[in-house]
Amino acid sequence: MRRKLILLVCLCSLLFPSKLGIPAPFKRMFPVSDRLNLQHDQRMVAQQIESRLRKHRISDGIIMGAIINAYAESGLNPRAIGPGNTHGVFQLLPSGLGHDMTIDQMHDVNASTDRVVVAIKKSHKMMTAGKPEADLENIVRVFCAEIERPKDNPLRSMERAALFRKLIKNKGKSLQR
Repeated sequence: MRRKLILLVCLCSLLFPSKLGIPAPFKRMFPVSDRLNLQHDQRMVAQQIESRLRKHRISDGIIMGAIINAYAESGLNPRAIGPGNTHGVFQLLPSGLGHDMTIDQMHDVNASTDRVVVAIKKSHKMMTAGKPEADLENIVRVFCAEIERPKDNPLRSMERAALFRKLIKNKGKSLQR
């Protein structure tokens, strides 16, 4: 009888951990950012981008594409000012994605990420590429082509894919939580 009770408690703890006061298994808060080899300040910005994109229900793959792109554009520096009057972590152009934004808004990680979300959701290719089973390197390339839209698109997309391979930890593991 005692063995049956112990077995029942063990089974219930596996099925209903919170009901028995047993903490649920650890769930990573930033599964995408945690997979990248970043310096502390860069990691903080990457986590802010990831958090903001999660609020918009963006997939992990697209989050990876956004963070890799931001790293390539600004080194994940929200105060970055680039050539051609580009600003912020995503290097928004006032005549492009940064239209109708102040310079301060382009330098604000949340505001610029929200603007990138609009572009992501408008892009059928981006939303299709972001499926959970999709290849992460391909998502990084599609993000570059569809959202950043550089002048030398094929070369820039290849550079983003190489950067992804350089920054990623645990290459064989998926992003699934």
